[in-house]
Amino acid sequence: MSAWNEQELELMAPAFAFFDVDGTLLRMRSMFAFEDYWLDRQQHNGDPDSRSRREQRLEVLAGLGQLPRELANRAFYRGFAGRDRRAVERGIRAWYRELRSSGTPYLRRETVRVLRALQRQGIEPVLVSGSFVELLRPFAEELGIRHILATRPVVRGHSYTGELDGPPMIGEGKRLAVVDFMARQGASPADCHACGDHVSDAAMLGSVGSAIVVAGDPALDELARVRGWQVVQAEVTR
Repeated sequence: MSAWNEQELELMAPAFAFFDVDGTLLRMRSMFAFEDYWLDRQQHNGDPDSRSRREQRLEVLAGLGQLPRELANRAFYRGFAGRDRRAVERGIRAWYRELRSSGTPYLRRETVRVLRALQRQGIEPVLVSGSFVELLRPFAEELGIRHILATRPVVRGHSYTGELDGPPMIGEGKRLAVVDFMARQGASPADCHACGDHVSDAAMLGSVGSAIVVAGDPALDELARVRGWQVVQAEVTR
């Protein structure tokens, strides 16, 4: 039996495609879509104070758009403080079932087409998102994705604390997570791909050999033009 040579080892090196989720693979902001479902569900569970809490939470969420994304991400998860993780996971499963059965298109067809083409080439997709793992897992399973790099809310016992384990998976946080993942997997950045839809994804896109931009954010569209990145025209969300 002949020994492996260096060239053969290089050919076997893994390659990955890192996909942002909200706005890139999904035609919605998953965190906010689920939060709306969760608050509505709590309002109808017989708790007399749930309406007031819902109104307060919606007021907070409405103001998050004025904050930098990293700060908005932290502020979003502070609202999880005290929630039972098991109840949230049950809620996610129910929300996802309703989403699937509603007939509403929630995946961006053009981006999924890119993902499938990369999978056929033996390039493994990875989800990278400011959302949290439990919420992304149903979509990962639907798309045949094994790896998720996401914001990690802290849980003590069975309850969320409202704090995060590490930085939000936004901006530089995404880049650092992707670079660390490639190093741990023994993947060459030059052989990897990344796909995003917002200028906050630029650091991640620049950390790999091939960047793909879902058109729509003027700042990122211009950066793609300057750097020669591939651009995918996403269908209009209705």
